[in-house]
Amino acid sequence: MDESMGAYDLDKLIERERIKEMVKISTPAIYKNLLKLNNDGYLAAHTVKESEMPEKTIYRITERGRQYFMELMYKYAGERLKINFDLNALIINLDKVDSDKAVRMLENIRNGFYYQQKTLAERLLSGQMSSLASRAIFRQFQLVNKALIDWIEELIQLYRREKT
Repeated sequence: MDESMGAYDLDKLIERERIKEMVKISTPAIYKNLLKLNNDGYLAAHTVKESEMPEKTIYRITERGRQYFMELMYKYAGERLKINFDLNALIINLDKVDSDKAVRMLENIRNGFYYQQKTLAERLLSGQMSSLASRAIFRQFQLVNKALIDWIEELIQLYRREKT
């Protein structure tokens, strides 16, 4: 948090730490939010020119930004969490399709969960994530994914039983 960097460097750091896989954030959103945080006084910015490269803006967090960061951390630590899964829109509408199609759709989702579980395990074992927070979040994803696999296997069985 204390390191000064440009938007491109921050984007690459977020990519390297695999943060984009943990939270929904796009490259344009990073640039947009840096500008907003700078305009609000949470970041300070200065422009540098290195050799033949175009000018770039370097940002650093201000004391006001540190205070705001801590306020947000405490705010989110004290809120009731909402867990929403994108697939719930599909699940809520499964009764509107015949059970054979519903089972096939659920099997496709299940296969995606199995693939994701394999990918998560490989990433955790690869040692590519440097921070404890990154490893903790990937482990959380792994445990939630395992629970979703168990749940969807159960749901598939219920739809198969209903078919008979």
